[in-house]
Amino acid sequence: SNGGSVDAIDLGSNNVVETPPKELLELENLTYLSLYSNPLKYSFDGIRRAKQIDSLFLASTGLRSLKGMCRAHNLVDLYIRFNNMKGKVPDEFSNLVNLESISMSDNSFTGELPSFSRMYRLKSLRAASNHFVGELPSFEDNYRLKTIDLSDNKLSGSISPTFLESVDTSETLY
Repeated sequence: SNGGSVDAIDLGSNNVVETPPKELLELENLTYLSLYSNPLKYSFDGIRRAKQIDSLFLASTGLRSLKGMCRAHNLVDLYIRFNNMKGKVPDEFSNLVNLESISMSDNSFTGELPSFSRMYRLKSLRAASNHFVGELPSFEDNYRLKTIDLSDNKLSGSISPTFLESVDTSETLY
């Protein structure tokens, strides 16, 4: 940035390997970290030190867990698509109330969809091609939602009458 500090790192598709140094998360003005399409061993330990980080792009990195990620309270954009994540999404995921865009498709998540009801700013949710089960949530609290893709999961039941009820339909929805 003009102030002489690092505010963005983009190393996508550079064959960066192993574990990125924890010092990346200690950069006090870092807002954007993109490490997509690199074979990494990524850990969210220390992410709470990255107080300014709002965009995290870790698609196609081999990421296996979201453990600790929920401490990144300022996250706005989260891209964790095409990874090796299995099991249930941690309950703490719902603490990421500033998220506007989530791309978690093409993993092997199981269990019910996490709660998005506290994510009032959510505009885009892509959670396709996982193994989510259970009832389709209504998303009635996500009035800014414009894009939603839950295809290729194992959701069941009928669509609630309140599904997307509060979304502004004067704009195009996807």
